[in-house]
Amino acid sequence: MIIGIVGPLCSGKDVTSQILSEEGFESISSGDAIRKDMKEKGIELTRENIQEFVRRMRREEGLAYPANKFVKRIIEGKDYVVSGFRNIEEVKEVKKLKYCYIVAVDAPERVRFQRMKERNREKDPVTFEEFKEIDDMEMYGEGERGFGFNIKGCIEMSDYEIFNDESVEELKKEIDNLLMNLKR
Repeated sequence: MIIGIVGPLCSGKDVTSQILSEEGFESISSGDAIRKDMKEKGIELTRENIQEFVRRMRREEGLAYPANKFVKRIIEGKDYVVSGFRNIEEVKEVKKLKYCYIVAVDAPERVRFQRMKERNREKDPVTFEEFKEIDDMEMYGEGERGFGFNIKGCIEMSDYEIFNDESVEELKKEIDNLLMNLKR
């Protein structure tokens, strides 16, 4: 089974992937694949550089980048959790695989902004307005800056949705329910 995780910035995609990994799913991160490619090319890992790099790679390799690279590593019959999709072409690429389900993880903007502040990553937006600008660009893919970004479209393609506005324990319960439904 393959579970693809989609959702906006700081919605809980990584935590969801971690929980599924603990349940035996092999984890593949779209973001990790991008960062690996950037490191190999000697590009500094800033949010702006990552966004520009992804736009360039999507112009060169197609809008399904980086999913078009890592789906080749997926072995039929194994369980995977794949996270970090930013556009519908990536989702379409993964949905070509058997037993693939897309799960949207979402939370209110203010909750997601608070999570971003708590994780305290270097170069993350400091103000809600800066957060909102990045969030809107990734959600709706506005203009050339947004080339290849459309998280809203990915969410609309999901088979299931988890609203993650509470504790990690509540998220685990939601994931347990999801897995019970999928195994039926």
